[in-house]
Amino acid sequence: MAFNIESFKAEHGKRNSVLRSNRFEIMINGFTPVGADSTLQRSLSFWCEGAQFPGYQLLSHNMRRYVYGTNEARPFSPNFNPIQLTIAADNNMDVWEFFNAWMQKIIPHDVTSGMTDTSAYSTNNLVYEVSYKSEYVSTVTITLYNQMGKPIIRSTLRQAFPTNMNGFDINWAARDEYTRFTIFMDYLDWKTERLTTGSTGNPTTIGNPTTSEAIAAGIT
Repeated sequence: MAFNIESFKAEHGKRNSVLRSNRFEIMINGFTPVGADSTLQRSLSFWCEGAQFPGYQLLSHNMRRYVYGTNEARPFSPNFNPIQLTIAADNNMDVWEFFNAWMQKIIPHDVTSGMTDTSAYSTNNLVYEVSYKSEYVSTVTITLYNQMGKPIIRSTLRQAFPTNMNGFDINWAARDEYTRFTIFMDYLDWKTERLTTGSTGNPTTIGNPTTSEAIAAGIT
């Protein structure tokens, strides 16, 4: 079929054109590290320059359909990929300290006062002692908006927590740049909601979970 520019324009017009990726909001709900600024839960979106919607992979193994012959892939489990956040550092380093305190809550590593000190970051944990999961997980939501400021799609990450906070570069020559750092977050599972009606006329929900545990958590 020959390319038809009018058909192309009509198809994009029917679906309100493309969705821009630069209008988003990220929120961390239900957890504030001790010693961190609690207002950052809701204002983090002003400092988060980049984020990712969660993806997933279907893990599979190879089997021989007829006992012999070529292999055939069979899926057996979903695998959820960590998301990456790009954060701008403020002059007070409050945003950086928010995530530092969060990771120190998970596994404290401050040995300034000795291996048996539990006062650092008020974790009540010995150095290198891992906290209970229920003490450090949070719910993270990522919402994407259209050009008119209307929310289009939202992803909810359940039982999320940071697993990696990269170091950041400092350089005398970088006079016109500001400091950024990246955070990688893991999570138990996720749910994505389309907040506007699709082509069927009804809002749709995709992703995981649909279990009774998720219903109890109030996110289905």
